[in-house]
Amino acid sequence: MARSSLALLFLAPLACFAHQTNAPHTAQQAILHPLTGLDHLLALLAVGWLAAQTDSLRSKPLLPSCFLGGMLGGFFLGLAGVSTPSIEYLVAFSVIALGALISWSAESRHSWVFILVAGMVHGMVHGAEMPATAGTSEYLAWLATSSATLILLGGLVQRACARSSASPILRYATSSILVAAGVSFLIGLA
Repeated sequence: MARSSLALLFLAPLACFAHQTNAPHTAQQAILHPLTGLDHLLALLAVGWLAAQTDSLRSKPLLPSCFLGGMLGGFFLGLAGVSTPSIEYLVAFSVIALGALISWSAESRHSWVFILVAGMVHGMVHGAEMPATAGTSEYLAWLATSSATLILLGGLVQRACARSSASPILRYATSSILVAAGVSFLIGLA
């Protein structure tokens, strides 16, 4: 647990670089954005965790597909200039809500709707920040590949934690880290 906290401490400064709209963006940054933006990194890992945590065979592929599909739709909305001044607040709230979903062990029949909307919010940020010089299809392909890989990683982490005798503690710790990070993002925006 101490190693995980230390790793998060070193990753935290990277969140500052994820949403610099005045910085040049390239297709390579489409790969790096989910890795360097702590809000996106945590959201993607949480979606993978949720998909692996569910007992429903239908939800296992549905939840990641909803997030990625929402991100795709949101990307094109952001690219078209559709946005809201509160988009960063919505991103922070999505991290908090994903953390809360992890702590609930009961299956929610409607969690896919929230995950779809969370993906759309994250996608709008990506689309709004895509540079005019980057090719849309290349940028989007790398962004989707990087995001899907992180979702898969989140699922693998959950499966490893589920095999541990401390599984419930790890689930609540993961949930708490996400909620605390989301609150930290909100405080940083204020």
